[in-house]
This record gives sequence, structure tokens and C-alpha cells, in this order.
Amino acid sequence: MDSEDPDMTPSISALELQQIDAPFDHPDWIFEIKFDGFRSLAAIENGEDLSDLPLLERKKRLRSIVRKNASRVFYVDDVVGLGKALFAEVCKRDMEGIVAKLAISPYKAVRRASPWTKIKNPNYTQKEGRGEMFNRRR
Repeated sequence: MDSEDPDMTPSISALELQQIDAPFDHPDWIFEIKFDGFRSLAAIENGEDLSDLPLLERKKRLRSIVRKNASRVFYVDDVVGLGKALFAEVCKRDMEGIVAKLAISPYKAVRRASPWTKIKNPNYTQKEGRGEMFNRRR
């Protein structure tokens, strides 16, 4: 947590993703399509900091509050254990890549290592200029 001031809403630092070159399969990991945007998996709910809860519990709570037909916020489903198959589908559809997350992980680095990794599609055709587009809006 970045702010412990009782008069301010606490903020939560973004969890850094480590990049690896190849997808993998493992039953203890979940895999999601990589989207640029904010991640709301470590929110404060009724004064409770959820960042210490396991990822699957945080996702369950998030799913219960995000409307299915919301226009600006959406819930990203995951695939358990099948990173290679999801990555193949993402590459086939010319998407950026996937994120692998240890299912039991809290929202924090453990011994400076992130429990999340990203695997980028090396043939993604829409990456040129994306960084500038997001930096321009800040």
C-alpha cells in the first residue's frame, strides 16, 4: 500500500510483470489474455485490504461487483493450467500475449519476484505506437 493516511484512500502499487519467452502449462497457474489497463485485483473493500488474499479469492470478489454488460470496465476470465493452448489462440488472433498468475498468490512481490509473468506474442502486428498512445493520455 502506498498511503496509510487515514484521511486518504489508500493506493496500491502496480505489480510488475516479469517477461518470459514461452508459454507453459501448470495446474497451479491461471492464464489470461493480456490487456493494457488497470488491474483491480487488490482493492479495498469495506475497509479491508484484499492484497493478502489469494488471487482466486480476489477474482471471485471482483467478478461479483463487475457488471456483465459494463461499457468501461470488464472482467477478464481465465484459463486454469492451459497456458500453451491459450497462447496459441492469442497468437492466431493477433493479440498481444497472455499473463500467467500463480493462483494462490497475494497481490505483492515475494522476495522481489513477481508471481505474475507475461508472455508476449512475438508476431503481434499492432505493437507499433501503442506505448505513445497510452503515454499521451496520462
